[in-house]
Amino acid sequence: MSVQRSTVVLVHGGWHGSWCWAEVVPLLDRQGLSVRTIDLPSIDADPDDRSALSGDAAAVAFLCSPEAGYING
Repeated sequence: MSVQRSTVVLVHGGWHGSWCWAEVVPLLDRQGLSVRTIDLPSIDADPDDRSALSGDAAAVAFLCSPEAGYING
């Protein structure tokens, strides 16, 4: 029987990118967790673009879906 690793998805905040998790990812990996990070599409968006939030939400939703191939559903 194989043991399935839990997956942690790390999502950055404003004015950051997936790079901000560089020191955290190895720590979680050593604890036996599978880690995924994402660069949100709004990183380069106009600050007045209110649609950026829905694009970010869609990107995270896809990363967490079985279709992305990272997380079992």
